[in-house]
Amino acid sequence: MSPASATLKFVRSLSATAVARGGLGILTVAVLTLTPLASAPGEAAATPLPPQIHTVAGNGTCSGAVTALGPCDGVAATSVPIAGARSVSALPGGGFLYIDYDNDLVREVSPTGVVTTVAGMSTENDFDQLLPSTTDVDCVPATDSGLDDPVAVAALPGGGFLVTEDGTGTTITEPGGATVPEPGGDRVRMVAPDGVITTIAGLAPSGSGGCPEDGTPGTPLDDPTDAVPTANGGVLIADTYGDVNADGSAGAILLLSSLSPGTPLQLIAGGGGAGSCNDAISSCQGVPALDVQLDLPDSVSEIPGGGGSYLLSEYGGDAVREISAESGSGSFTTVAGQPSSQGYSGDGGRATSAQLNQPEQVL
Repeated sequence: MSPASATLKFVRSLSATAVARGGLGILTVAVLTLTPLASAPGEAAATPLPPQIHTVAGNGTCSGAVTALGPCDGVAATSVPIAGARSVSALPGGGFLYIDYDNDLVREVSPTGVVTTVAGMSTENDFDQLLPSTTDVDCVPATDSGLDDPVAVAALPGGGFLVTEDGTGTTITEPGGATVPEPGGDRVRMVAPDGVITTIAGLAPSGSGGCPEDGTPGTPLDDPTDAVPTANGGVLIADTYGDVNADGSAGAILLLSSLSPGTPLQLIAGGGGAGSCNDAISSCQGVPALDVQLDLPDSVSEIPGGGGSYLLSEYGGDAVREISAESGSGSFTTVAGQPSSQGYSGDGGRATSAQLNQPEQVL
């Protein structure tokens, strides 16, 4: 094999991770190099490439009649602005989804770099202040429904995606001048492969009129910030302010075991009442997850091949936790950070000896 082909083998083993920078409205891809362990006799060793970063969406101006208040579909993703880049999720067939937070949109970037809107109203910014409440509805194409402060998106293995809304609610002026209160989003919605949107957890939009495909619209959530699919067809939800504890800490991890309508939500971590373990006071290592007080869990991720174990980032607790399914009761373990010890120290050492500062995302 020639030196050139050896280098090609190395380049093909690159991996990429998308990173959202909300303040600047730019999506970047960090390209991580992987060094080959060895070369065959006579082969030239591949030279590791330096870390690279590429803009893949945002930072554009989108010329023409479309402004920053609305999308510019069917064009290069790098030619459009993003008003608050948030969550990013890779699609099984290539490309990725991202949240355009201030425009209340979910957008898709194809493998060739073309951007389209796949959920949310495409004509107005902050729809819930400018459009009637009936705009936010279920059982319609996702681009015909508003979103209320979308904060997270996650692609589903079989097509479609989940979008988490963390809306605060508002008072809307209907045509004719009447004012109508609209509850906050605080819901998880699913966009099916055919593009139709429904609510699977939390309160369904008031304009839906009892959409029969909605899942558990009567089960309220309290500032959900993440929802991800599980390997067995369920959904894990980080409910940041669910089950507030006596000391002011809050948070719960919920499981929807199936996407079938009517499936109840299960509390699987957090929600511990008085007398339950508080890691800010004493170690909760190995304690059942339902007996632990969480402090603002912001993100959740199932561990691949972990048999149902998962990670969560605890924003208020400055730590990443693992909830193990091996014990049957979901034991609670800190795997990164020192609980309630905020900082930036520890690079190059054990993760549990390092300090984290309000971690928001775990993958």
